[in-house]
Amino acid sequence: MSRALRSNWKGLSSFVNESVSTAWNEIKSCDGALQNVIDNNRSGTVTKIDWSQWKERIGNPKLLEAFESNYNCLISLLDKIPQPILKYCEVLKRAEEESGKSAEEAMRLIEDGVKALWISNHNPPVWKIDPNEWLESDQYWQAYIEKHAVFAPHIDSLDPESPAEIEARRQKWQTNVAKFNERTDTPILYDYMNHLPTWEYYDINRKQFYQHMSYFLNLTGEDFRHFPDIPKWQWITHCEDLNFKLFAVQHRRKVEKQLTTKSRHVSNDLEPEEGHCEETHEMAFLSSEKERSEEALIYLLSNYAFLSDPYIPFENLFQLELIKSRFGDGKLFSFGEDVDVLFFLPNKALSTVSPKKCFHLYLDHLVMNGVRLNPSYAQYLDNTFDVIQQRGPNWLTLPGESVREAFIRRLRADDPMRQHFEKYIVELEDRMANATEVEESEISVKFIK
Repeated sequence: MSRALRSNWKGLSSFVNESVSTAWNEIKSCDGALQNVIDNNRSGTVTKIDWSQWKERIGNPKLLEAFESNYNCLISLLDKIPQPILKYCEVLKRAEEESGKSAEEAMRLIEDGVKALWISNHNPPVWKIDPNEWLESDQYWQAYIEKHAVFAPHIDSLDPESPAEIEARRQKWQTNVAKFNERTDTPILYDYMNHLPTWEYYDINRKQFYQHMSYFLNLTGEDFRHFPDIPKWQWITHCEDLNFKLFAVQHRRKVEKQLTTKSRHVSNDLEPEEGHCEETHEMAFLSSEKERSEEALIYLLSNYAFLSDPYIPFENLFQLELIKSRFGDGKLFSFGEDVDVLFFLPNKALSTVSPKKCFHLYLDHLVMNGVRLNPSYAQYLDNTFDVIQQRGPNWLTLPGESVREAFIRRLRADDPMRQHFEKYIVELEDRMANATEVEESEISVKFIK
């Protein structure tokens, strides 16, 4: 490459600022030193490299051997060039002169590209641009943008207000709406999502409906029939934040699995395998959660340990000591010989507990029993309790309301289990009224399982 072409890059000095001026000067000095070496050795003989000196300096012999073999191969090829071929040097010089203009044009394009990139990099972000700065002088384009930028930013016609263009858009709209209603064109289902009502959106995006409905039920504790047609934007953004927290844990575990197993496709935790129906997987997950909840509820109901506030049930001496360490002194009671647990009644009134504290106590219980949760499932539970925490201090009961009254209040009137729970609460309150006090020294090993 000629010196003229090599020096053209120095024209970029006009874009150099103070922060990089030192590095720029070092680059120019190195280039000057390189050019001096080229000029000094242009007419002299080529001095071969003394590889013995480099073997003492370079500690990697294999790398040095590769360089030496490559160098010797190139030198041998150059020495074998016949003399007649050297006559074509003049042809090469003429070709170089003829291609000079093309090279100059290419350098001009490069300079223009560098300028464009520099200007683009220093442009303000889109949200800082104020159209009034350049539209006040042109009322026509100001009115044009006000009319078309809001409801029709996708129009690419030169005359969007012509009758033919309006009719074409109307026909296209009717065709697309018909396809949407028939569910026959998948791209249309998503392109026209922002123009149709919420129930249409949820009819297609079942996953979003499940997330938004779950968020609404956990946040408000209300009936699903009160789900709003248009959720609040704060709810949607909070849902996305919670999804990102869960995805961060899932992705970290997915990366570990892929690096360990060297698998190309690894599904995230709590998500179906590739090619499986996500809706079916979610239904199976909900069914398993429902079964585990029912098993725990049956065990609590059989021992009158469900809704037994302010009595705290326990099964063994270890649990009793743990309860005393948290709630202080109290009395022990038995609800009958047919009940497999005892109950602890603190001397002082219990303070209102928060959902997050309940979750942490649940995790402590699992740790003490040697149970480890899947990190993704633990994050899923943490997100759920984060939403419930937003209900405030009355997240479980209203002022002056007991836990049993709050539970019955939240049950629907047509719930098939309502009458059974009402009967259970009557029996529970009767057991609580007739509870017999038990001394700690009288607790038998047979009673404490």
